[in-house]
Amino acid sequence: MQPQISLRRPRLTLLAAVTLLLLAATSAAGEESSPQFLIETITFDQTDTVSADILLAESRLSAGRSYTESQLRDGIHRLVRLPLILNAKPHLRKGSAPGHYDLVIEVLETRRWFFGVDLDFTRWSEPVSVDRLATTTHTRSAFFTVGRRFSVGRNGIFFLAAGGEEGTLQAGYTRYDLFGRGGLLAFSLGASDCNDDLVLQPTGSGAGGGVSFDGVGANDRTVTLQEGCATTIFDLGLDPSYSSWSVLAESQRARIQWVIPLRGNQSLRLAALRNGSQEGLRRRALTPSADRFWIYRDLEEWRLDADWVINSVDDPVFPNAGRIIEAGLELHTLQADLTPVVLSVPQGSTPFRASSRQLSLDVSAAQYWPLGQQGTASVTLGALVGRSSIENLPFDSPPIATSSNLSLNPVDTVNGDLDVVSATVTLGYSRFLRQTLARRHWRQLRWESQFEAFYSATSPDFEERSNPQRGFRLATGFVYRTSWGLLRFNLSYLDVASS
Repeated sequence: MQPQISLRRPRLTLLAAVTLLLLAATSAAGEESSPQFLIETITFDQTDTVSADILLAESRLSAGRSYTESQLRDGIHRLVRLPLILNAKPHLRKGSAPGHYDLVIEVLETRRWFFGVDLDFTRWSEPVSVDRLATTTHTRSAFFTVGRRFSVGRNGIFFLAAGGEEGTLQAGYTRYDLFGRGGLLAFSLGASDCNDDLVLQPTGSGAGGGVSFDGVGANDRTVTLQEGCATTIFDLGLDPSYSSWSVLAESQRARIQWVIPLRGNQSLRLAALRNGSQEGLRRRALTPSADRFWIYRDLEEWRLDADWVINSVDDPVFPNAGRIIEAGLELHTLQADLTPVVLSVPQGSTPFRASSRQLSLDVSAAQYWPLGQQGTASVTLGALVGRSSIENLPFDSPPIATSSNLSLNPVDTVNGDLDVVSATVTLGYSRFLRQTLARRHWRQLRWESQFEAFYSATSPDFEERSNPQRGFRLATGFVYRTSWGLLRFNLSYLDVASS
């Protein structure tokens, strides 16, 4: 019997939506009263990889039209937000008549070859089971990526890459100026093989019996997942037990995104993401059992998003001014075959199919303010309300058998509909420590720090200690950017205070 649930929707979502509309209307009214510049021609200087057609489409500027200074500045910022561009400098030259101008934009492109390094070290407030079977208060991740971009025609960019969080091998293509109306269509594919298969071998019963993991005895219980093998803790609406899901074998990822330009800095973004994994490990992240967990196979995850976006930041990596506002709907689904595993007893369980589905309304807003010549302050607010449907998802660790033959059926599972709410508040400060902005030697080193407070809950909460989830995250680190790519180093403290 499904529980009766009353949804308590926070006023934050409605208030945020009204605020977003007022901000958009105020911005449009201010632009109409500003001086206008008639642009006769638009040319781009020092381009190599990126064609002028792509740059013109992404700037959303057209020759023969009049623009305010703010609109021209927004067009330049839209160019800088491209992953292909490091910097863009506009120059206005006198045109054929007074008040008429030729716009020349000097562009600095990123390199065809690129790299990415992402190092993260996290200290948890209490022991968790995330990247190994044993519990720990320290987790780490390290991702290294190298790749190359190729121009395809005048409006296409293709890339190949190896490494990184997206997969061992990655490939993608982006088509700009879709149908001659601006916007873009992008898709990418990724594949990984962690080669860290979980081998279940019953070695007997009673004392000394159990299963082994690639030669590691059952009593060791310290199987470490390989670096690069993805581990995910899904939202409580998909998995109310706050469990970690770790890939142990082959996985695939496919993503497609369609961006439709609207007025000014507004756009409509439609996106779909599919993740698949042949085999993996699921166990409770908080208060995990030392010898009980779940093996999943044939995992399939889908995310479908439709978002209205306002983006006016001056830089996608190091924003110094502007805002990002997003509001939209998301459908997130998850399904997998689950098999219970208990160490030190023979295995004889039959896998069963579990699934969950969440439909939510998401709203977020980030504002950036410059502080002096080198510093930036930021505030980010986010809210989510949704409805989740869960079928046959085991909530707790598998029960221990009471006889020599392991019998785990029936297993306690979650079935029914849930209401989901979450909210986040993030305060940030960053500061450039060093900059060399020469065309041939572009280097930037920035220190970044954040404080994030978060809240997430479902109704009912199943009397689970990690639901509702309240906590905060403190993070500090350095980001180094060159024309070749990015290096990130981050240290975090994550407090997962629970009720």
